Amino acid sequence: VAENILEGRFVPMSQEEFELAWRDRGKGEVFFMDARVGRDAEPFTAKYPEHWHSIPQDQIAARLGEIPADRPVVLVCNTGLRSYEAQLDLAALGRRNTRSVQGGVSSARRLGTDI
Repeated sequence: VAENILEGRFVPMSQEEFELAWRDRGKGEVFFMDARVGRDAEPFTAKYPEHWHSIPQDQIAARLGEIPADRPVVLVCNTGLRSYEAQLDLAALGRRNTRSVQGGVSSARRLGTDI
């Protein structure tokens, strides 16, 4: 992990930063991507269809065209591990404008983020 941070492949996002970005989601500046399998992301994509995008980590290469290259991508999963792996996958594909939410949805809910 340390090497990935030093090399710029892993850029974490704190829960506080996530909450601020999520609060500003209506501005359309950030692309929120759920890296979990579809059924886990489904409640969020149903509740926030314009803001929450489900692209499972194992489908990133095949669905790269769905991920905007011209704006920041916030990667989310349940605990932060899958979004970390998704960020490494995207970096390997040349996408570096990404942030991985530390602690994922579980942590955000415990801290009271409205998602």
